[in-house]
Amino acid sequence: MKIIGPDVRHFSRYSIDEPYPSPPPITHTDRSDILQALAELRRQAQREDDGHRERQEPSPPTPDQTKTPPRAEFPDGTAKSWVFRRVLELGWTPQLFAEFDATISSRGREGHKPERFGKKYQWIALRELLARIADNYHPRRQQGDAENTYRGAWQIHGRDIDPTLPPAPLLSSTPRQTRFDTTFSSDDSQRWWLPDGPDYSRSDPPADSDWAARPDGIVEIQPHLKRFAPDGSAWVVLHSTHNWEEEDPLGGDDPDRNRRQQWSHIYSWLVTKPDTASVYEFLSETSLMGRWMPEGLSPTSVVYLGEMPWGAAANEYPQEWDTGHGGKTLPRPVYPTWTEYCWESVVLDCSIDESVNAWMPSLELFEAGKLTWLPRTRQWLDADGRVAAQYFETTDRKHAALVVLESWLKNVLASAQWSLIFGHLGEKQLFSSNDSQPGLAGDWTEIDTTAVLYGSGRWKLGNTRTELRHLE
Repeated sequence: MKIIGPDVRHFSRYSIDEPYPSPPPITHTDRSDILQALAELRRQAQREDDGHRERQEPSPPTPDQTKTPPRAEFPDGTAKSWVFRRVLELGWTPQLFAEFDATISSRGREGHKPERFGKKYQWIALRELLARIADNYHPRRQQGDAENTYRGAWQIHGRDIDPTLPPAPLLSSTPRQTRFDTTFSSDDSQRWWLPDGPDYSRSDPPADSDWAARPDGIVEIQPHLKRFAPDGSAWVVLHSTHNWEEEDPLGGDDPDRNRRQQWSHIYSWLVTKPDTASVYEFLSETSLMGRWMPEGLSPTSVVYLGEMPWGAAANEYPQEWDTGHGGKTLPRPVYPTWTEYCWESVVLDCSIDESVNAWMPSLELFEAGKLTWLPRTRQWLDADGRVAAQYFETTDRKHAALVVLESWLKNVLASAQWSLIFGHLGEKQLFSSNDSQPGLAGDWTEIDTTAVLYGSGRWKLGNTRTELRHLE
C-alpha cells in the first residue's frame, strides 16, 4: 500500500509525553552547503536555457536531508508491518477473498474506482493506525517549522468520506460499476425561491450584433433579494447565482446565430450599524467586478456538512472582518454572510458520483442566530425549531440560492447592531455558436446594484448601474 508511508510520515516518533526537541542550529558549514546546492541548480537552469540539456544529476543533499534525527518521522516499515498484521486480525484470508480480489483489475492510482477486499481491509487498518499514532506522537516538523499541533484528520487529508451526508440513492449496481443519483434531489417544481428571468428561446429571431451592448432587458435586484414561500413566509436571499442562456441544440452547427446569455449574482455582507452609511455609499459608486470584496470560506472535501460552519476543520483559517483586496479598499470592514460546503466526487469517496454543494450562514451570523443543522438536509433550524435557513439549487445547477427567514434575520440584525449590505453583479452577453471561433461575439453590458437591510427592518435599494464593456 503506497499511501502508508506518506500518511504516517505526517508524524514523528517523539511521544507526546515528552517535549519535541528543538532543531540544532544551522552552522556555517550548513549554510555553505545550501549555497553550493543553490548555485549548482542555477548553473543547471542556465545551461538548459542555453539549449544544453544534460543528464540530470542528483541534487546535492541539503543539511535537512542529511541530518534528519532518527525519530523525526514515523518509520514506514513499522507502519506497514502493523497494517499487515491488523488486516489478518480483521479477517482477511486468501481462502475467503483471493479469488474475488483477483477479478478486480487495477485502474491506476485514481481514487474513484472499485477496490479489492484486501485493499479495503488495508484502509481500515491504516485509519486505525493513524488514530493510534496521532494519540501518542507529536506531528512531524520540518526544518524551521514552528510548533505544530495536531487537531484532526483534515490536517493530513485523512477524511475520505463525509459520514454526515445522507446515502445517495442507488441507480444501478454491477460487479464492475455502481452508479448513484445525486445526494440531494432537486425538486424543480418548487421554484418559489427562483426569481423570474429572461427566456431566451431558440424560436426567437436571431439577436442583433449589438444586443448585449444595449441595457434593456437586464435583471433587476429587487426580485432577487426577497422571495415568498407557498405558505406566505418571506425569505431573504443572502447569496445566489443565476445563469439564463440560450440553448444551442445544433451543437455549434449554426455559426450564423449567436447565443444570448445573462448571469446574475447576489452577495451580502454584515456591517456594523455605525459603518453602514459609509460602506453603502462606497459600494454604490464602485463595481463589484473582479471579486475584490471579501467572500465566504469554501473548504473543499475537508469539512463535514454537519459541522459547518462551527467545526474546527471549518475554521482552520477563520473568516475575518475585512476591507477587501486587489487594489480596492472599503472604508470599513465587512463580514460575508455565507460560507460554502463542497464535497467532491472525484477523490476517494466512491459513495457519490456527483459533488455535493451547499451554502449556509457564515459563523458570526450562524452563532448570533443560534442555528443548528437539520440532519440529512441542507436546512438549518433556529432556537424554536423552525427552518430559518436553507439552500436550493436546480437540477442543472444553473441556479442556486441561500435563503433565510426574514423575521429571524431582522431579529438577529437588531440584536447584534448590524446591517446587511447587498451587492448585485451581472452581465448581459452574446456568445458565438461557432466552435471554430468560440467566445464573446461583441461588446457587452455589466450590471451593478447595491442595497441595504437595516437592523430596524427597513430596506433601501440603490439604482441599477450599467456600464458598456468593449471586446478587445
